[in-house]
Amino acid sequence: TDAALHSLSKKCASSLKSLRLQFVTRANRHLVSEPALRSLLTSCCDMEELWVRSCSLLSAHSFPEEGAFYGSLTTLNLSDCVQMDDAAIERVAQM
Repeated sequence: TDAALHSLSKKCASSLKSLRLQFVTRANRHLVSEPALRSLLTSCCDMEELWVRSCSLLSAHSFPEEGAFYGSLTTLNLSDCVQMDDAAIERVAQM
């Protein structure tokens, strides 16, 4: 939920090394908003592993727009995120 993502971004984002979110059904997409997801992804700058699977609301705008935020990232999985086209994935991978 949004509350869980906001809590993570405030309490442990600076030490978070791995984040795995999988949206199992379409009903789940209404439990999380794009601003809450963006808040979490912006605050987690030292992640080594990021998996966001089957998230219909994830887009290039969900990620920080400037700077090298993911310098430690070694694993990126954005499977079945329908709004993430090749250009968006390339932009995230270059962060």
